[in-house]
Amino acid sequence: MLVSMTGFGRIEFNDAQHRMSVELKSVNNRYLDISIRLPRDLNVFEEKIRQTISKYANRGRVECSISYQYNGSDAYEILINSSLAAAYQQGVLQLSEALALNEPVRLSQILALPDVLKVERHSEDSEMILQYFMPVLEQALLSFSGMRQQEGQRLAEDLLQRLTLIETLKEQVALRAPFVVEEYSVKLKEKILVLLQDHTLDETRLITEVALMANRTDITEEIVRLTSHCSEFRRLLLQENDAVGRKLDFLMQEMNREVNTIGSKANDYEIGKIVIEMKSELEKMREQVQNIE
Repeated sequence: MLVSMTGFGRIEFNDAQHRMSVELKSVNNRYLDISIRLPRDLNVFEEKIRQTISKYANRGRVECSISYQYNGSDAYEILINSSLAAAYQQGVLQLSEALALNEPVRLSQILALPDVLKVERHSEDSEMILQYFMPVLEQALLSFSGMRQQEGQRLAEDLLQRLTLIETLKEQVALRAPFVVEEYSVKLKEKILVLLQDHTLDETRLITEVALMANRTDITEEIVRLTSHCSEFRRLLLQENDAVGRKLDFLMQEMNREVNTIGSKANDYEIGKIVIEMKSELEKMREQVQNIE
C-alpha cells in the first residue's frame, strides 16, 4: 500500500491531574526531517519521541507540537520570603513615621510587594510522565499514519488510471509505427518521380534511402523499454512495501526519457500528437509521485 507524505493527526487527553495534546502534520520532503516543539517537562524525552515518530514515517517533513501540564496536588508550592516581608514592613513603618502618617500596614500590601511570594512549579517523576504521555503520542501517530495511508491509496488509484492510459497510448504508437516507413516510402517515390520526370527511377537507390530512414525512425527499443518501465511502475504501486517513492520517481524520469525519444525519432504527425498526450499524463503522474513516501 502506498503512503503519502502528507498527513495530519491530533489527540488531546485530560484528567484530574493531567492536560496534554499531540499534533502532527507532514508535507513532502526528500528525506525524513522531524521538527519537535516540547514543553520543559518533556525536553529530556526528545530523542525517544523522535525515534517513536520515525517508526511511522520514512520520508517527509514532520512537525510535532506537544503540550503537557501536570495539575496534581503537589504541582505547585508557595514559597514565602519572611525576611523580605519583615524588611518591607519595617521600611513602611519608618516611612509612615517620617511622613507623620498613622496608617497600619496591611498584610495584603506586603504580599503585593515584589518577591514576597514565589510560586514554584514541580514536575512529575519521569516514569510517571512517560506512563501518561506515550499512549497519547502513539494514538496521535496512529491517526497521523492512517491519514497518510488513506491519501496514499487515493494517489495509487489515480496513478493506476493514468498508467493505464499511458499504456493504451503506447500501444497506439506501436500500431502506428510500421506505417510511418511505408508512407514515407510512397511519398519519397512520388517526389523522386516528379523530379526525374522522363528519367528512370533507380529502385535500388530508393530501397537504400527507405532502409536508412527506417533505421533512423525505428522506435522498437523505446517501446520495449517503456513497456518494461510501465510494468515495474504498476508492480511497485501494488506491492505491500510502503516506501517506494524514490523508485517511482526514478521510473518517471526513465518513462519520460523514452517518450521524448519516441517523439524525436518517429518523425510522424500522428505519433507526435500521441506523444504530447503521453507527456501531459506523465507530468501529472510526476506531481503525484512527489507526494509518495
